[in-house]
Formats: sequence, structure tokens, C-alpha cells
Amino acid sequence: MDSIKPVPEVVELEPVKKKGGAQPRRPEKVVVPKPARSLCCLTLDNPLRKFCYAIVEWKPFEYLILLTILATCGCLASTSMYPNNDSDSLNIRLVPSFSKPNSQAE
Repeated sequence: MDSIKPVPEVVELEPVKKKGGAQPRRPEKVVVPKPARSLCCLTLDNPLRKFCYAIVEWKPFEYLILLTILATCGCLASTSMYPNNDSDSLNIRLVPSFSKPNSQAE
């Protein structure tokens, strides 16, 4: 069986105040270990795992996720659900499936 050794990852924390009131120029860094395997098969050298880490650690990725959440909230807030599959013009533009009648044989 492989010996699993975590690989350290550097994470920045808040700056720590010194006793004299002066703050350090850079915040202290804490090492967070990465597991040697992910999903029981992806090692640290796996290109797919490296690519996923690169995307998640990319700074604009956070803003992209927040923008997606805000856009979803806006769409949900502007959509009005009506009983009996009724709709209005805004719903028809947002979700084209509302404009198609339900064609089930009776």
C-alpha cells in the first residue's frame, strides 16, 4: 500500500499585530496540506488534477462564480410563476419552453 504524504499548500491569513502597534508588511502564511490522492485515483502529478487546481486558484474564478450567482438570482427574481402553466411576455423571453403548449394525448 502507498504511504500517503500530504503536500503543503500556502494560504495567506490576516496580518498579525505586533505589540508595538506596527504591523508586518506581509501577512503570515499557513501551510495547508493537499492529499496525495483525490477520488482514490488522481495523484498530485495528474494533469487533470493540476488543471482543476489551476482553475480554482485563479483569482478571476471567484468573481466569475459570484457573477453567475447574481445572474441566477436576477433571473429567478424576474420570473413570475403563474398557476395552470400561464405566463407573461417576460417569462416567454426568459424561458422559451413556457411558450410551447403541452402536447400530450388525452
